[in-house]
Amino acid sequence: MARLRVPNNPERLAYRLHRVTGLILLAYFMAHAVSMGGMLAGYTWLAEPAAAIVSSKTLRFAVAAAAAFHGLNGLRLILVEALGLGLGKPGIPRPPYISTSLRSAQRLLLHFVVVLAGLAVALAAYLLIAW
Repeated sequence: MARLRVPNNPERLAYRLHRVTGLILLAYFMAHAVSMGGMLAGYTWLAEPAAAIVSSKTLRFAVAAAAAFHGLNGLRLILVEALGLGLGKPGIPRPPYISTSLRSAQRLLLHFVVVLAGLAVALAAYLLIAW
């Protein structure tokens, strides 16, 4: 079965970024749990390297950027998937078989999420540089 390839599909990019940012957040929270657990248990040999990794400004910026996009895209997915906001009306499929969701408010909502995430990343960068 041939896959339908849609050029310039931002929804597919958002799907992939959502997965990657989720993995970034998971890795950060696991390192954070190891560092905090090591400190509480008194294992300094384990806590100090993990704390050095977790306290890196570059990593904090990456986590802030990942959290901003992941959270806002998650809200968009709830609106689209659970509430049906922005889905196009079904119609008779005619070539070139363009999905109605790729031309509707769903794409506008995705662009809005990207702009908000960009503003959140800019704010995170400012706060990390200022402090």
